[in-house]
Amino acid sequence: MIKKITLTSMLVTFVLCLFAKDFKQDAIYYLKKNKSELKLSNQDIVDLVVLEDVLDDYTNINRVWFQQTAKGLPLKNGLVSVHFKDGKVVNSNSSGVFDLNKLVKTVNPVLTASNAVTRAATYTDVTNIGSINLQEKVDTKNKLYIFQPVSGLSNLEVHAQLALVIDKQQNVQLSWVVRFHSLDNNHFWNIEVNAQNGDLINKTDQIIHCSFGNGKYLESQGNHQHNHVASFIENPGVPQGAENDVEGPLAGAYRVYPYSVESPIYGSRSLISNPDDAVASPYGWHDNNGVVGAEYTYTRGNNVYAYADKDGNDSPDANSSPDGTATLNFDFPLDFSSKLDTLINSKAIVTQLFYMNNIMHDVFSKNGFTDANRNFQVKNYVSGNTATDNDPVYAEAHDGTKDPITNAILKNNANFATVPDGTNTNFERSRMQMFMWTATPPSTLTYNAPLSIAGDIVHGSQSGWGPCSFNVTGAVVNATRAATGNPADTVTQVCAAVNNAAAVAGKIALIDRGNCDFSAKVYNAQQAGAIGVIIIGRQTQQGLPPIGMSGGVNAGAVTIPAMFVDYLEGKKLRDNIATANVTMFRQSASNCLELDGSLDNAIVAHEYGHGISIRLTGTGPTGLGNCLQNAEQAGEGWSDFFALVMTQKPADTKNTPRGIGNYVTAANTTGLGIRRYPYCYDMSVNPQTYVDLSTETDIYLTGEVWCSSIWDMYWDLVDVYGYTADLYNGTGGNVRAIKLVIEGLKQQPCNPGLIDARNAILKADSLLYSKANNCLIWKAFARRGMGASALQGSNLSATDQTPAFNLPASCNTGPTA
Repeated sequence: MIKKITLTSMLVTFVLCLFAKDFKQDAIYYLKKNKSELKLSNQDIVDLVVLEDVLDDYTNINRVWFQQTAKGLPLKNGLVSVHFKDGKVVNSNSSGVFDLNKLVKTVNPVLTASNAVTRAATYTDVTNIGSINLQEKVDTKNKLYIFQPVSGLSNLEVHAQLALVIDKQQNVQLSWVVRFHSLDNNHFWNIEVNAQNGDLINKTDQIIHCSFGNGKYLESQGNHQHNHVASFIENPGVPQGAENDVEGPLAGAYRVYPYSVESPIYGSRSLISNPDDAVASPYGWHDNNGVVGAEYTYTRGNNVYAYADKDGNDSPDANSSPDGTATLNFDFPLDFSSKLDTLINSKAIVTQLFYMNNIMHDVFSKNGFTDANRNFQVKNYVSGNTATDNDPVYAEAHDGTKDPITNAILKNNANFATVPDGTNTNFERSRMQMFMWTATPPSTLTYNAPLSIAGDIVHGSQSGWGPCSFNVTGAVVNATRAATGNPADTVTQVCAAVNNAAAVAGKIALIDRGNCDFSAKVYNAQQAGAIGVIIIGRQTQQGLPPIGMSGGVNAGAVTIPAMFVDYLEGKKLRDNIATANVTMFRQSASNCLELDGSLDNAIVAHEYGHGISIRLTGTGPTGLGNCLQNAEQAGEGWSDFFALVMTQKPADTKNTPRGIGNYVTAANTTGLGIRRYPYCYDMSVNPQTYVDLSTETDIYLTGEVWCSSIWDMYWDLVDVYGYTADLYNGTGGNVRAIKLVIEGLKQQPCNPGLIDARNAILKADSLLYSKANNCLIWKAFARRGMGASALQGSNLSATDQTPAFNLPASCNTGPTA
C-alpha cells in the first residue's frame, strides 16, 4: 500500500535537495569571525574536520557539524556546530577546548591497543581474559583497532581507538577508547584508558538502563491495589474500516492499547486499522524497500523488528514474531489470568510492542525526527540517504537477560541502546529491551523477639515457588533430622525427614543451607507441620548479599513461605532460640503473576525517547560515544516527557498528577508512580526545582527536574493554544511543545547541561515561532529555578549550579508563579 500524499512530499524533498547549498565554507567564515565568543583559536579552526553538512528537511535549516582535532586525533565529543536558515547563521555551539593543539603533549601512546583492552577489562571487574588478537586490519586513518572476541570478556568483537578525551578535571588526555559488550550483553562499555599509564579516565555504558524501581516505588507498593488482574480473556473482534486516506489494500489491523491508553489499568484494547502515517511510513509498517507490497507479514518492517527474547541471547526466539498473514490482521487474545510471557499471550504483547514503536516513529517523524534527522529506518524513503539506511529498532519483549552474579533473570527494568545512524551490525545495533515486572513488593522478615535483636532485616526469598501472599508469625525452632553418618550432610541441613516434628509443628523452622535443594528442606519442614522456614547461609559466605532461593523437584509441593538470611543474622536466632519470634510477610495484588513492560505504552515511549534525544543531540552517537554522557544531562527527563505527551488523556488538566509506571508497579491510575513525585503543574504536588540538584547527583533526579520544567511549559502552551488529539498534524499547544523540544535537541551543544538545554528551547521558539512564546517559556523555567540569573556551572557536574527564579527584564511584567 502507498499513501496518496507520498509522491508530492517526496518531490518537494527532491527539489529542496537539488538546490541545496553547501555551507561548509560559510560556516568556517563565521567561526573565524566569532572565534572569541566560541572560544576557538585560529589553529582550532584550521584543525576542524567536517562531520556533517545537512539540510533539515523539516525546518529547512542547514546544520554544519565539525569535529575538533589536534595532531591528527579527534577530541571525543569536541564538536562545533553552525546552523543556517535562509542563508543566515541562526545559532552556533562549541563543546570543544580552546587552543587544543597546545594542550596535547604527545600523540604517541605507551600502552598498545591490546594493553588498553586488558586494562579496560579490569575496570569492569574482569581480570582473567584470553588472548587478544586482531580481527581486521587496523584503520590507520582513525587509529582504530578491531579485535576478535576475547574469552572471559566479550562474545563480540572489541574496539580500541586512540583519541583525545577530557577528564573530570577538564584536562585533555591521550586515551584509548575501548568499547566492548559484556559477556551477558547487558552492558556496552565505553572505557577511556589513559594511553600513557592505563589509569581510568571515564567509564560509561552505551546501553541506557532505566532503573524504574527508584523513587517511591517500594513505598507505593503497599498503598495501592492492582485493579486489572481479575481472571478474564480479551477476545478478538472484527477489524474496523480504515481511517486514513489510503489507496490500495488494507494496511493492517492491530488489537492494541492505543497510545493514549497508557496501559491495561487505564482502558481496554481496540482493533485499530491503518494506523501508519502517510508521510512517515508511506508504504506501511511492513515494507522496507519502497515498493508497493509488504515484505513481511509478521511484526517486522521499515521502522522496527519486534520479537520475544526469553533466553536473553539478543536474537529472536523461534516463531516469536506474530504473523498477521497476508491480510496483516494482528488480532490476538490476551489472558491476564495466565502468565503473560507464555505463547498464548506473547502474540498480543509483541504486537503491542511493534505498534507502539511504530507510533513513536511516525509521530516524531511528523514533528522533526525525520530520516534526514537520523531517525530509525531500514530505508530512508524521503531523504534518499542510503548511507544512513538500515538502522531500525530491534525491540525485544519478555527479555531474559540474566544478572552475571546471581544468574537470575533481570526484572523491573527496560533499556535502550542507541548506535550511529545507518549502523546495524552485531557489534552496534539500536535495541530496546523490555523486561517482566514482579509487581509484588518484596517480602519482609521481622524479628519480633527478643527485643535485643528486634527489627526488619535484609533477606532473600523464594524465586518463583512457594506461596504468593502470606502473613505468618511464630516462634522459631531448630529443625533437625536423623544422622546419616556422612559428615558433609549435617542434621541441621534437613535434607531428609524431620526427626523433631513435635517441636517443629506450628513453628517456624530454622535450617542450615547445604547439600540439597532449597525446596527439599522446606518441603521436609512442611511435612513436619512447620508454618514457615528460615534458611541460614554458610559461615564461609557471611557478609555476602542474601540470595534468592531457586526451587527444585519439591518446589511445586511447597505451600509455606521460606526466607534466606546471612549466617550472622541466623546466628542471632540460634543464640536466642528459646525466645525467638519472627513475622514473615508478603502481600501480592496480582497473585504473583508477573506484569509485562511491553504493555505499558509510557515505558515504551520513554525507552524510544532515549533514541530520539541521543540521535538529535550533537551529531548523534559516533564511534567514540554520544553527546549525552555528562553529569548534568537530561536524558531521563526528555524520555519522561515523551512518555507523558504520548499517553495524555483528553480529560487531563495541568493539575492532574501523572505517575510513570503505575501499571508495572501494580498501582492504580492515581498511583505515585516510579519517580519521587508524580508530574504535575501544581508545585504542592511536585515541588522539584533546580535547587534540588545541589545535594544529589542521581541522573533520575536531574531528569525529573528537567521534565517538570518542560511539562510546565507544555501546559502553559496548552493554555494559550489549546489541546489537540492529533499529534501528527495538530497545531495545539501540546504539539507546539513537542516541536519545541525536538528542535531544542537539535540546537543544543554536545553534552548540554540544563541551562544549555533551556537556551536551546528558547532558540527553537525563535526559529519555529519567531519568539512568540519567549516569555511563556521563560516563566516555565523560572518557576523551577532555571530563571534568567541561573548559572549552570560545569556541564560535567550536577551539583555546582546557581539556581534563580527571576525573569529577564523584557518579560518582567509581574511576579513568577
